[in-house]
Amino acid sequence: MYEVGPILAALAVFLARVLDVSIGTLRTMLVVQGRVALSVTLGFFEVVLWMSALTFVFSQLERYPWLLLAYAAGFATGNALGIRMEQWLAIGLVEVRILSDDWTSYATRRLFEAGWSPTVFPGQNTAGANMMICVISARKKLGKLLDLVRELDHDMAFTIIPVRQHASALQAWQPTGWRAILKRK
Repeated sequence: MYEVGPILAALAVFLARVLDVSIGTLRTMLVVQGRVALSVTLGFFEVVLWMSALTFVFSQLERYPWLLLAYAAGFATGNALGIRMEQWLAIGLVEVRILSDDWTSYATRRLFEAGWSPTVFPGQNTAGANMMICVISARKKLGKLLDLVRELDHDMAFTIIPVRQHASALQAWQPTGWRAILKRK
């Protein structure tokens, strides 16, 4: 068997754990969205990496006990990296519910002109009449939507709700090419 030095061994374990835990974190978030095919594929590679790292650590533990620290550090780093990866990919849709006391037809028209499809509901709270505006958005475009909403009403409140299922007529963005694979359930 090929001999590895202690630093290279620790680095290999750390990187394997970072990769497998990042994949696992991303996979878990995709499971919540109901993306079965991609979750299963990622799960396969996650377990192969995890078992490889674990087997290596146990086989070298007497020689290099600090591999446990590399294993734990890789796990912690992988969690953070997996969350960042999922945020960067921003897969899926969200429903943004905007609550405003000062919403106008001009603001609704601006949302339509910017490519959004707002649905406006009249409402009532303890302060008086208000409006609830619902908009379905791709997560990747959420920042642009919120920037426009803040521009239209500085005093609004909003909630963001993940959309697990939707009718295609409500979809704000239709993935194409390789992105369509991420959409499949």
